[in-house]
Amino acid sequence: MPVEPACEQPGPPSFEQRLHQAATQLLLGPLAGVETPTGDARACVGEQDAVDAVVLLLGMVHEHRQRGQLPFEVAVRMTTLLMVVRDRIRPLPPLAGTPEAELLEADLYEAVQALRHAMRRPTA
Repeated sequence: MPVEPACEQPGPPSFEQRLHQAATQLLLGPLAGVETPTGDARACVGEQDAVDAVVLLLGMVHEHRQRGQLPFEVAVRMTTLLMVVRDRIRPLPPLAGTPEAELLEADLYEAVQALRHAMRRPTA
């Protein structure tokens, strides 16, 4: 997978560009079969910050899907992965009053199994 060239912008890179570069490194490591080490805990990102980031990403996926800029299958996969992240950060509330309420845990389990398979990790 080719690495995107740095944006041509005068001055030092922005925080978003630096985080994008870090994300690219996180992506390339597992693809090359290299386990990504875990860093030290940081106090700058709280639980609510992480939940808010997931909600904003879900909104972006929805917006791009509604505009026809994102294929349905891709939007569903992205949303599924974000729901796994959200549940890990803060467990999802039950879908009260819906027929799917009892399927939430089974759906998350299936999503995690598919994720582990995609990342070539053992499934349970």
